Parts: sequence; structure tokens; C-alpha cells
Amino acid sequence: LLGQEPLFLLLAPILFWCVRKRFGLRVAGLVVATLCVNEALKAWVAEPRPFLVHAAIQAKVLARGYSFPSGHAQLSATVWPVLAARAGRRWFTALAGVLIAAVAFSRVYLGVHYPHDVAAGIVVGLLVAALAMAAEARLRPLLGPRRAEALLVLGIAGAAALLAALIERDVLLVLGGALGASGGWLLEERLLAARLVRGPRACAERILLGGTLLGAAYLAIDRWAGPGALALPLYALLGGAATLGVPWLFVRLGLMTADRGAPCSPLGQRGSS
Repeated sequence: LLGQEPLFLLLAPILFWCVRKRFGLRVAGLVVATLCVNEALKAWVAEPRPFLVHAAIQAKVLARGYSFPSGHAQLSATVWPVLAARAGRRWFTALAGVLIAAVAFSRVYLGVHYPHDVAAGIVVGLLVAALAMAAEARLRPLLGPRRAEALLVLGIAGAAALLAALIERDVLLVLGGALGASGGWLLEERLLAARLVRGPRACAERILLGGTLLGAAYLAIDRWAGPGALALPLYALLGGAATLGVPWLFVRLGLMTADRGAPCSPLGQRGSS
């Protein structure tokens, strides 16, 4: 479960609410980008799952699609190094390495991947992470902050559009969530421009409240919408809620401050960035 898309799609808004809005959006973009690469490689290699080839291997979990490379391993190896680079702590870097190795091992243990699938997933994931960080470092001085972020949003939208051809449940979640979050952020910057109220207590309150709201909405969509076309706009609304609706609520409750738009409640006087 620590290598699946919903975890990282929940992690992205937490980063948006508690670390830096643009960083949370970049993590969401990384999830979309690495899934595009993974789906393209799987379609190109077209390797069947090991439990479909060898009768002695019994899959312990449900797994669809092709086997090479492992999406769980690749997603973990893409996101966790970027988080570790941002954290800049040795213990977090060590934890990220353990999580990547543990997710990769679990996919082989569960019978849904060969060892070379997870090894390739780790290599590809690390390459995607390295290319993303290198591209960001080069583009930002050339384009400036605003143009770089606009390019990021366009990149997320373009990559998500590529995933739209693969109408599967997880793809719909990533596609709609990324598109909605990108659009919500653009509106939020124009209408609200929310800024963090610093401190561990305010961060914990944002995570508890925002995570509860988004989690309940996700479960409702998952239960009611099904895998049909209706799920796509609903997931887009969910993504928009993470970057626009929930920050607006935080401003009203004093858990964030606003440079423009919605006024803060008196609770917002606890401090701001």
C-alpha cells in the first residue's frame, strides 16, 4: 500500500498544506509523469505477470496489466528521493531507501512481479526523479518562477491526457485528481493566495481536517461513481477541493492566512508565514 497512487495523491495535498504549495503540486506532477513512463514501458515490453506464466506462483493480491517494470517500485523510487532531497535529513534519506526496498520486495513476495521487474522499476524511478530535479534547476532561472509553474501545470495536464487513453480505475483517479489540483491551484493563487500559519499544531490540524474531508470524499466517489466516465469529473473536483476548497476553509478557520479574497477569522492571528 505504501507504493500505490492513492498514498502519494494524499501526500501531495499534505505537502501543499504544510510545506509549500508549489512543492505539493510538483509531487503530484511527478506521480503523473512516472505513471506515464511506466504505462508506456509496460505496453512496449508486454510481459505477463509471473502468476499467469508459472502455475507454481500464486498471487496473494489482485494485479492487472503487464508486469515490467513494477509500477509500485517505480513510483516509490521516483517520489521518495525527491522528498528526501527536500527534507535534507540523513534519517529521512535512510527511511526513504528502506521504503523503496521494502515496496520492491513486497511485490515479488506477493507473486505479482519478477525480481527484474522491481529492479527495473527502481532504476527508471530514480532516473525520472533525477531528470525532474535537474530540469527544475535549469528551467527555473531561465523562465522565472511564474512561467516555470505555468509550465508545470501544462506538463501535468499533458501527461494526464496521455493517461486518459488507458481508462482504468487507478488511471482515472490520477488523471482527474491531477487536472483538478492544477486548476484549483491556479484559481487559488488568483482568488485567495493562502499562506501557511506556521507551527506543528496548525499543521496537524490542517492534516487532520483536510485529510478527513478528502478521505471521506474519496470513499464516497469510490463507492458511488464506479469505474465509469462519471468518476473522472468527480476526481477532478476532489483535486480542486484539495488545492482550492480546503485552503479556503483553512483561511476561514484561521489555519491559513490570505493575501487576498476570503477574510481570516480571528483565529488567524496565531501567526503566519
